[in-house]
Amino acid sequence: MRSPSSQSCKSVLIVDDNPWIRKVLCERFQREADLVVCGEAENGKEAIEKAQQLRPELIVLDLSMPVMNGLDAARILRRLMPSVPLIMYSAFGDKLIERQARLIGIRELVPKSQDAAVLISKARSLLAPGKGEHALSTMHRMNEFSQHRMRRLRREANPRTRLTTLQSPGAGKFWQIHSLLWAKWFCGNVFGDTVNESCCGAIGFWTR
Repeated sequence: MRSPSSQSCKSVLIVDDNPWIRKVLCERFQREADLVVCGEAENGKEAIEKAQQLRPELIVLDLSMPVMNGLDAARILRRLMPSVPLIMYSAFGDKLIERQARLIGIRELVPKSQDAAVLISKARSLLAPGKGEHALSTMHRMNEFSQHRMRRLRREANPRTRLTTLQSPGAGKFWQIHSLLWAKWFCGNVFGDTVNESCCGAIGFWTR
C-alpha cells in the first residue's frame, strides 16, 4: 500500500472478511491517482481499531463479518469519527437492513453485484469538498431530533405526568404506545442496546 503523496490524495480503509475481495478493492483504489488505501480490516472490531490508528478519510464496510458486523461497527465509528463518510459494500437483499444502514448514518450502499467502478465513483463523490460539512450538519440535526424524542419519552414515563395520559381517550393511549414503539425501533437501530433498554422500559410501563 502506498502512502498519500499530497493533501489531495484521500485515504480509504477497506473492511471485509473475504481476503480476495479486500485484495481486489485495494488494487482498484490504488489505480486512482486521488485515492489511496491506508489499511485493511477483516471484521468490525478490527475496523474500529484501525480507523483510530490510521484516521482514514473514508471507510468501506462489508455487512456480514465475524466478531462484529458492519452495522454494529458503523454505529461506533459514527460516534468516534462523525465526519468520516461510510460506504457499505455488500450483498444487499433485505430492505430492513438497508433502512437500518441509512438510519445509522451510512452514506452510500453499493451492492457487490455492481462493478467496483461504481464504488469508487461513490467514494470520490463523498470525498468532494463540502460533502463532509453537509454530512456533519445532517448528523447534528438527527441527534437533536433523537434527543428531543428521548426527553419526551422520559417525560411521558414519569409517574407525575402519567395521569394526563390515563385520562385521555383510548385512541390517545394507542398513539402514545405507537409513538413509543417507533422510538424503541429507531433508538435500537441507531444507538444500540443501551438506549434501546430504556425505551423498552418506557414501553413496558405504558402497555402493562
